[in-house]
Amino acid sequence: MNLHLTDNIELAPKFDGMLPDDTSLWTDRLVLSAVIWLSRKLDKPILKLTSRDYKDAGLELLTDYNGSAYDLNIKAFDALQHTITGWPGGKPGTGNFMRPARELPYPKRIIVFSPHPDDDVISMGGTIARLVKQGHEVHVAYETSGNIAVGDEEVTRFMHFINGFDQLFCKNTGSDNGSVISDMYLKVKEFLKNKKPGQPDSKDVLTIKGLIRRGEARTACSYNGIPLSRVHFLDLPFYNDSVKIT
Repeated sequence: MNLHLTDNIELAPKFDGMLPDDTSLWTDRLVLSAVIWLSRKLDKPILKLTSRDYKDAGLELLTDYNGSAYDLNIKAFDALQHTITGWPGGKPGTGNFMRPARELPYPKRIIVFSPHPDDDVISMGGTIARLVKQGHEVHVAYETSGNIAVGDEEVTRFMHFINGFDQLFCKNTGSDNGSVISDMYLKVKEFLKNKKPGQPDSKDVLTIKGLIRRGEARTACSYNGIPLSRVHFLDLPFYNDSVKIT
């Protein structure tokens, strides 16, 4: 924006409705923040802010330093526009001019931290797809299992499936490897049948719910072209009532 500014971000105050008297503290970020603040306060697009709007808000010095409200609006709009890109990992061969992501190194190794399964897709699924398509090595790390978000009916449905799988492909072939599955099926079925409202899930049920979320996460990553070797489940103990964090 080429204002009379300082690059010392640590000294630059956050805009709270009033500009500091010391203009040396007017960073690009502070000025942009002031324009956005005014736009939101008046519920007007940045490009429609007028000199009167700035004056009424006590921000007329901003327009004085930039020639006019029109010039300031254009600069703020351009600054915001250049934070939007179709190349979130940087576009090779173009340099870094006016781009939010640096060009080099290319390709990049990128890790996406997702609080729990599905946050990655909900929050930045399109960005992940772009990063993979544009040749970057993308990893996804799921911080928690997300098991508390899985309903009991999903557990029942998956247990019916695995028990049926056991009946068809294990016991009918003379294999006794499915005994663990049968026993677990009956155990979980009995627990859910007698479960009271508000009662915490058993460890086995939580484990099954976690496996369900893992399956959903793997499916989403595969759809986005991420190899399963780059999918990481950290299983941090947050949101887990059975684990005490000290």
